[in-house]
Amino acid sequence: MKHTTTVVALGAAAIALGCQTPPRAAAAPVCRIGTSLLWSADSSLSVCLPPGFALKSGKSALWERPRPQAPVGDWLSVQIDRLDTTGDSAEPWPLTIASSPRCAVDCATADSVTVYADSITETIAHVETGLATGGEPGFRRQPILVASWEETPHRRASATAIVEAGATLDTLRHALRTLRLRR
Repeated sequence: MKHTTTVVALGAAAIALGCQTPPRAAAAPVCRIGTSLLWSADSSLSVCLPPGFALKSGKSALWERPRPQAPVGDWLSVQIDRLDTTGDSAEPWPLTIASSPRCAVDCATADSVTVYADSITETIAHVETGLATGGEPGFRRQPILVASWEETPHRRASATAIVEAGATLDTLRHALRTLRLRR
């Protein structure tokens, strides 16, 4: 009985001092054979990715697969943004590969674009794959994927993938279907 009282007293002391248990991690998706379950740095995101991908050091939700002979390699980045209380955003939505018509500097063009309505985190997402030219990095027909979806009226999510081989875009589009967010 004394042990139980001590545990309860310690628990009450921790609450009084403002100690909290860490937030739980995102649910783990079921990964297909040949993919690996990977987590964001804070465990708020989980996703099944092809072999060779790893969380980039110092980044919260950026996974990369280095390609020693290639200048870019393959990478996937996921971002969750909270909107202000009005839900207004200055950025065009949904996101697209090509820059918006209002672009004035470092604009990108896109060709060979395919648009998908895909399911990511049980939400319908706008997904584009194609080849980007220009933009801030100075791409030249770079295979790229851009996905955007609304988690809630005040929380938007997006994913960007840049790869060496265009076929990898479809692989990462399918991988995004396994993405799970902490709720």
